[in-house]
Amino acid sequence: MPSVRADLLAHLRHALDDGQATPATVRLRMGRGVHLLFEGEPGPLTVVLAPGDDPQACYTRTDHTSVRYVGDDDLGPARRAWVETTVAAVRAFETRPGWVELLQAGAEARGISVDGVRTDVQRTSGSQLLVRLLEPCNARCDFCACVGVMDDLTRDRSEVEATLRRGFDVGYRDVAFTGGEPTLLPDLARHVAAAKAIGFTSVTVQTNAVNLDDAAYVQGLADAGLDTVLVSLHGHTAALHDAVLKLPGAFDRIQVALRHLVEAGVRVQLNHVLHTVNLPHLDAFIRYVHALQRELVVHGSQSHLGLTLSFVSPIGETLSHDEIVPPIADAAPALARALAVAEALGSDVHVPGLCGLPLCTMPGWETFLDEYRGGDVPALPTRRYVAACDGCGWRSRCSGYWSHALDLHGDDQLGPGPRPWGRDPEPALAPQLALVLRKLKAKGLSEGQIADTLARRGIQHPRGRRWWARDVVLALHEA
Repeated sequence: MPSVRADLLAHLRHALDDGQATPATVRLRMGRGVHLLFEGEPGPLTVVLAPGDDPQACYTRTDHTSVRYVGDDDLGPARRAWVETTVAAVRAFETRPGWVELLQAGAEARGISVDGVRTDVQRTSGSQLLVRLLEPCNARCDFCACVGVMDDLTRDRSEVEATLRRGFDVGYRDVAFTGGEPTLLPDLARHVAAAKAIGFTSVTVQTNAVNLDDAAYVQGLADAGLDTVLVSLHGHTAALHDAVLKLPGAFDRIQVALRHLVEAGVRVQLNHVLHTVNLPHLDAFIRYVHALQRELVVHGSQSHLGLTLSFVSPIGETLSHDEIVPPIADAAPALARALAVAEALGSDVHVPGLCGLPLCTMPGWETFLDEYRGGDVPALPTRRYVAACDGCGWRSRCSGYWSHALDLHGDDQLGPGPRPWGRDPEPALAPQLALVLRKLKAKGLSEGQIADTLARRGIQHPRGRRWWARDVVLALHEA
């Protein structure tokens, strides 16, 4: 079977090279079918091969094989040529020994998942529905978690809408489209519009943003109802960021994209994935983002620019790059220093659940970590607790830590206790302030609107800085 896979790819690449439209790359992945991943102009395409009795709607069926593609019917001449060349290659190969076994193995393989659990199991800490649109990406980050064919991948527009409706029916109102790189899809705006039509009140796209340097494209997404973009930005200089993405010119294109997004009225949240390469530059990055916030001015009013500080997750591509996973003893003090800088500057920053550090490792800084809010905690086989966790007061809110990271660096930093980088606990909320927050919430204001109202009234956070929406969420939770 391995020789069949290799021979098919070689034959397909040769046939495509002889054609009029040659993709930049063709890769093969097993999982929920045999996936052929094409990347190049005029955009990515996934062609799925399955046994001939596959009930999925398909492009065509040969003697033994169902061939279909992911996307709309309007492929255009170049991508349709890729499909037709694939069909011809299948007809040439399906009489070879091992072909049927290859198709069956692909159909039975569950895909390479970020966590190895079922799609009906909660994957993250939070209330946001994640809809994975595709696997290909135009960047090549060493810490990419999206390796292979993900088992939550949606394969066409009907499956995207079905996923959205299921999520809406169980109570989700906030959805994020992710990938791969969603902006590689020509019909991304349609997915955004579909989510809004179903009733989602908040729609986010997670992206490296290089394709958002096109003002017309950004405006189309905004007109479709896009509320927020989560932009990957992994360095404060072009040299650092572009080296992380392995995508020359990415940093400069993002600067253009940010201005287009702000001008279109789309909220921007930056996502900075911390690893050993950029960790030494974290303080400089915080100051860079603060300066960027001040530059992004539209019609005389300052735009909102939030910042998420994520930590590299030792899953996916990262498993081949152990050297980029920092130990907690290095990561936690660097994070504490950065949060102190952000707090002094009045920047809006938070640390996500699974892509953060355990609460016990950040005493005094816990409210910046999303898991502080509690709620349902996902149980993932790639994370674990250790003996020290048994006596920790955060256990009910914590999902543990990545097993691979603990295997690399040990578990002596987990569990309750003081840390050199810790600080005093968050000041208690005064009863009068708690009453003000509840009254504003009772008026139907969002957390962001409440934060803006407090700022206009000159009411500071107990830490002596302005309020952000995250602070309001936590204060209301505690009140």
